[in-house]
Amino acid sequence: MLSAPPIQHDSPATAAVLDPSTADVVVESYKGIIRDQDTKIAKLNEDLKAVKSELQSASLRNSQVITTPSPIASTPNQELIGTIEALKLQVQKLTDENAALKKVQLSQSLMPVSANGDLVSTLQQELAAQKHDHQQLQEEMDDLLVVLAESDQKVRDLKGRLRVIGQQVSDDEEDEDEGELDE
Repeated sequence: MLSAPPIQHDSPATAAVLDPSTADVVVESYKGIIRDQDTKIAKLNEDLKAVKSELQSASLRNSQVITTPSPIASTPNQELIGTIEALKLQVQKLTDENAALKKVQLSQSLMPVSANGDLVSTLQQELAAQKHDHQQLQEEMDDLLVVLAESDQKVRDLKGRLRVIGQQVSDDEEDEDEGELDE
């Protein structure tokens, strides 16, 4: 009878959190063990049915041939009954072991999910922080555009005042503006 590999309390859990591929290997090995156990249980159940059938047919033959039980006739039946009981115990033990391995498999398969949940949470926090930074930069850019527009307006106003008082003003910017309009 195969037994499950010893479970190290700190290394599989640590490995599953730190290295998902190691957790997958551990889970796959447990799945293999569980499949082997299921196969053995099915075979033992078949053996148990065969032994029960054999017992019934032997019992039927004994009751037909021998009308009174003798110590010789009951000895093979006692051996079969003992074998059946041993097989029942073995089936129960394998069933219990299989259930324990399934619980371990389930807990192992859930570990990466919680690790992924932590990763998703971290990424969501980073995204929120970047959105906040983007919003602040957008507001600063809008403020700078307003300041630029106000300073352009002041320059135009000052150039207009200078022209009114008769000062000569370079119209580099206005020439560019007019050139764009003509095109």
